[in-house]
Amino acid sequence: MKRMMIEASGNNGEKSMNVLLVGNNPTEISGLYSSLKSFENPRFNTDTAFHFNNIFRRIIKFRPASILIDDRFNRTKLNRLIKRIHRNPRTRDIPVTLLKSNNEDLGLTADIDNYVLKENLSAENLYFTILNSRRLRRTSIYLYKSYKKSRGLLQKIWLDLRRMYWWIEQI
Repeated sequence: MKRMMIEASGNNGEKSMNVLLVGNNPTEISGLYSSLKSFENPRFNTDTAFHFNNIFRRIIKFRPASILIDDRFNRTKLNRLIKRIHRNPRTRDIPVTLLKSNNEDLGLTADIDNYVLKENLSAENLYFTILNSRRLRRTSIYLYKSYKKSRGLLQKIWLDLRRMYWWIEQI
C-alpha cells in the first residue's frame, strides 16, 4: 500500500494529484467528482470542463496528472483534442482515459491511454485506472524516447561504416 501512495503522489512529492474531468453531462461528472473526493490519501484535486472551447486552456492552467473524458462528445472534436494534448510539449505526458457508455468501437485514435466502462466504475476502480494510465503513459514515452535514441545511434553507426568503406575503397 505504501508503494501505491508513492506512485499516487504528484510531481512535487505531495500526496495529492490533479485530475481533470471532461464531459457534457453534469450528473455523471458529479458522480466521478464525489468518487474522487472520497479518497483522503491520496487527495485528488479535481477540475471540470464542459465545453471544448476552454478545455485546452484549462489543461495548461490546471496541469492535471490525468484527464478523464466522457465518450458522448463529437468524435471529430474528441480526436482533435486528444491529438492536440499528445502533440503539445507541455501536455504530452498527461494520460487520457476515455469513459465509455458501452463496449462498442468508437473509431477513435490510438492516442487514448485507457478505456473504462462507466458501468463498472467504482471509487477503487477509478483510483487504479488513474494510476495505471499514468504508468502506461510514462512507459510509452520512455519507450518512444529510447527508440528515437537507438534509431539515431544506428544511423550514426551506418554513416560511420559507409565512411570507413569509402576510405577502404580509396586505398
